[in-house]
Amino acid sequence: MSQIVFYKIRKALRSLTSAEKEIRPNMMISELFSQSELKEKWSQLRTEVGLELPDLVALDFNPELGTHVKIFGIKTIKRTTPVSKGTLRQLVDWTISLNRDKLIDIEKISSKYEVERIICGITEDRIGVPISEIELHHSFTNDLGID
Repeated sequence: MSQIVFYKIRKALRSLTSAEKEIRPNMMISELFSQSELKEKWSQLRTEVGLELPDLVALDFNPELGTHVKIFGIKTIKRTTPVSKGTLRQLVDWTISLNRDKLIDIEKISSKYEVERIICGITEDRIGVPISEIELHHSFTNDLGID
């Protein structure tokens, strides 16, 4: 499944970018789009792929922003990690999690990977933690702030 989604994303990226580099799973998303074209190209990528993609965040458009929102000089709120700093492999995982109902038949789960993607997707959907912030080694309480 991850291979199929990667090929679908790669095909769409080839039509959206003029990059002559080989598009590989370990490539950073930021290598494909400049900041000025990111918003428009991300929307086009979503349409081309025909699947839900993670939402871009403020740090995707302005890396000069601090990683935390500060009030009276005290760190208070951590900003969401930029999606564009992820790799295409992570984008594939995030996309599968966000589209789990379309891509995974819950009656015919065939791998641990599918279970992991379903859990990440449910966590994003029900708890509200952005999919790009969820990693398999995270603790729900310590890392994701869920009580």
